[in-house]
Amino acid sequence: AITYKGFELKPAVEHLRESGRWSTRALITKHHANEVREKFVSAANTFADKAEAEQHSLEFAKQVVDGKH
Repeated sequence: AITYKGFELKPAVEHLRESGRWSTRALITKHHANEVREKFVSAANTFADKAEAEQHSLEFAKQVVDGKH
């Protein structure tokens, strides 16, 4: 997990059995006073390599935090 602009971003990729590829998916967590807000975000991109999928998932989560998605 990484911290980006006060949000915790964690890859949450899944192995897709049908294609054998890895999904683009991440968990965005924001801690407010006495509550924690969590949101899963995903994109249609898939990758053959798990590490590549995780890296892309973090970049996608940053774009969501920045309001680009």
